[in-house]
Amino acid sequence: MSESRVFLVRTSTDEAVDAVLTSGIGASQVLDTENSWKAWREERYARNPELKKDESDSWNWDEIAKSIEGQLGFPAFSLTCEGKTQGLMVLKDGGLATLPSQKDKSLIYVALVAAAPWNRRKLTPTPLFTGVGSTMINVAVQTSLDFDYDGRIGLHSLPQSEGFYRDKCGMTDCGIDPKKHLRYFEMTEEQARTFIGSNE
Repeated sequence: MSESRVFLVRTSTDEAVDAVLTSGIGASQVLDTENSWKAWREERYARNPELKKDESDSWNWDEIAKSIEGQLGFPAFSLTCEGKTQGLMVLKDGGLATLPSQKDKSLIYVALVAAAPWNRRKLTPTPLFTGVGSTMINVAVQTSLDFDYDGRIGLHSLPQSEGFYRDKCGMTDCGIDPKKHLRYFEMTEEQARTFIGSNE
């Protein structure tokens, strides 16, 4: 596994904090999802019964990690800060763009991306860290560039994240995908350049 240094922002102090981006999802990351992620999430739902669970709460990262192990077409990444896993992502090679200007050009598909529950605004008004989502999308764009796909990416968004992909990431809203019943977003080559420039 390769590692690179990135940073997140501690919400309480607005200070940059060193984090480590690792290619792959290791045993320690899986344990974090099964222990600290699960315990924190379940405690929050118990205290706030009005909160509705979403699809990502049921993702089994142990099974996910095992299913993609050794498969070059499924690059995966983990983001760690202060000894805890802050985010995970699985990408998929082989996607094709649907936007008219990019029609049938290759792209990287963001298959799964999740932030630790203490970083999710749906679950807490004061996330421990911000920047997890932006960091992961930046990695997806960089992976697309590494694959010579000019930064093009695509993804299906959970409802609570639609505004983030549309407004923060500048992706194009392609509407609801009737097959997945989720809103589909794509990032063009031009949008990728703008996104990278704003996150340097």
